Amino acid sequence: MSKCELSAKGIATLFREGFLPSPEVTLSLEELDISENKIDEEASLLLQVWISKIGKRGNLRVLNIAKTSAVLGLILPALESLVYLEELNISHSQLDLDSAQVLAKIIGLSSCFKTIDVSHCGLAPSCLSVLLAAVVKNPNLQGCKLKFAGNSLDDTSINLMIGAFTPSRCLHTLDLSHLKLGEAGMLNLFNVIVGSAPTLKSLVLIDFFSSISGHIQGARIGHALADLILQIPQLDKLDISLSKHGMFSSTGPSHVLLPFIQRMQRNETLLELVMVGNRLADQLAVNLAEMLRCNTTLISLDVDDNKITLTGFQALEYAMQRNRTLQRFVYPTMDVSRCVKSGMSTEKLSVLFGILSNIQLAVNLNQSNGEHSYLKSDDYNPPQAGHVLVYDSQQAPAPPVPTRTEQHQPMQTEQPQQYENSNSWGDASQSQTQYEDYSYNNSGYDGNYSGYEEQPAPVVDQQQWNSYQTDPAPSGGANSDLFSALASVLEDDSGSYNSYENSQWQ
Repeated sequence: MSKCELSAKGIATLFREGFLPSPEVTLSLEELDISENKIDEEASLLLQVWISKIGKRGNLRVLNIAKTSAVLGLILPALESLVYLEELNISHSQLDLDSAQVLAKIIGLSSCFKTIDVSHCGLAPSCLSVLLAAVVKNPNLQGCKLKFAGNSLDDTSINLMIGAFTPSRCLHTLDLSHLKLGEAGMLNLFNVIVGSAPTLKSLVLIDFFSSISGHIQGARIGHALADLILQIPQLDKLDISLSKHGMFSSTGPSHVLLPFIQRMQRNETLLELVMVGNRLADQLAVNLAEMLRCNTTLISLDVDDNKITLTGFQALEYAMQRNRTLQRFVYPTMDVSRCVKSGMSTEKLSVLFGILSNIQLAVNLNQSNGEHSYLKSDDYNPPQAGHVLVYDSQQAPAPPVPTRTEQHQPMQTEQPQQYENSNSWGDASQSQTQYEDYSYNNSGYDGNYSGYEEQPAPVVDQQQWNSYQTDPAPSGGANSDLFSALASVLEDDSGSYNSYENSQWQ
């Protein structure tokens, strides 16, 4: 339900009339994404009551409430009951020190967290240090992705976060994009990452070098970044892209990235490099070409939106004639579109498309000897053309026609899941906690839940199923309340974010 433009009233209706009266759906739900909608205090209260009732019997593993203006002070305490929660995204929300300490306590007790996204939450350095310490000191966490992008850190406050960095083998991804650090802060940060995160797999530094202006400073940072990669053998991916809002001149951060690329000619560890949007033009392409001629480790490269022209792509084409390891070259859609819009002649466009085709053929040739295991394990999903079927005869056989028995075979119905130990469908320990103080008409919901759980869910037989198929407006069913609430939200909610009068609960 992300980006549905639901108002706070619509979200409140969804939980009050949909999820809360439907324990069967709630306990089986594994992912909830209501990001980029509107959540006010009332909706936050209902979300907290709903989470507290899930308890240890639920299966919720992913919760995304990013960009919702939710009241985290109400929601976060209830997360302690979600023992299977793996991914939490509360980015673009306001998180104060008290809420950060509550979240740190939950992280310290968890053994399942895989992703924690607190990007652009306006976190003070003290909040970041509390959260970082909770992650690195938890021995039960493995492969954790920590996203701190866009929070308040500078050279004077970075030391507080660095002090919370202790040697840990739990970090998989560290996202420090959009931080406003100077040369001293970057060098100190790189040194502590090398000493404290030996198992780091991915480092994201988008818009990271905006404060570096001189060539001497840039060379120091570029060489320090190359040293970091060389000293963390398990580091597979580096993202040093520049967003459209990056504060750089028209030439981009060349004073940092060009010395770094020159050092990467002898790279023996990094498998994926992302340098989107750095606006380095053909100068970047020429240096990348020299790197690809010597590099025998890099598997994936993305350099789109760098204002590369025909000359730069020619240099990359020549380099790929000697490269035998690159197996993914992301098609430069933005740069090609820029060339087309610039009024380039038809002949030059034909040459450009031929060059890009040759680069892709070289990449496919490298992959013909066997796809690298890294491409099989990462999150990238290349476009699939489907299997090519080859037949001995000139005409492919017609698809099999289902027999009369297969055409009239009755549909198999899935039996509803039954739940045991149902004095109250939430965790029994939650009934005596502070969540009852926040609940609104909580006893009414408990009455519905206890009545629902005293008897097993009904089994839909074949005759009843046939009646559902013929009856245009069936009634009842375990999910009817939820679907009715969804229908009412989609029908009545205007999608605006205007304020509304507080209505009484039914």
